[in-house]
Amino acid sequence: LAGTRALVLGGVMSGLLGSAPSEQVLSMSNSFLDRERWDEGFATAVHVRIDLDTGEAVIASAGHPAAARYDAGSGRWTSVDGGRGPALGVVARASFPETRIRLDPGDALVVCTDGVIESRRCTLDDGVDWMLGTAEASLVHGLPGLADQLVRHGRAGVDDDRAAVVLWRE
Repeated sequence: LAGTRALVLGGVMSGLLGSAPSEQVLSMSNSFLDRERWDEGFATAVHVRIDLDTGEAVIASAGHPAAARYDAGSGRWTSVDGGRGPALGVVARASFPETRIRLDPGDALVVCTDGVIESRRCTLDDGVDWMLGTAEASLVHGLPGLADQLVRHGRAGVDDDRAAVVLWRE
């Protein structure tokens, strides 16, 4: 049942990405789940918009872990705070604030599911620190293998969803 519902919500969001104003994708997805009234009818999501010419990025989250940003100028990874609202389907007419950042050449952005950072043995802050440390260590080998490494060594283990996307600007 959960798989079917995930496919339905994925289809809804895919349709919204092509037709709705981008700043309304999460709120319209939330309205869909609110109307459906499924038992356990919630989901987390992150929506990232990037202007490929300028590197301007807008991040909005619906109950999703914070993104991580690599600043090539300082050589540091940091958590992207802000731009977080509740999970989809939990609060009717919720708002999903946006955080704006700029990715300069050499900068990167990582978004991942909670299965990458969550662990029953540690706090979420510990998981975020682990992700940032793993990202920092990956710089020796380059960014192309970072998503695979985060997923393979995700803190929740094989019993939870683990996905990661790494975007970088050359």
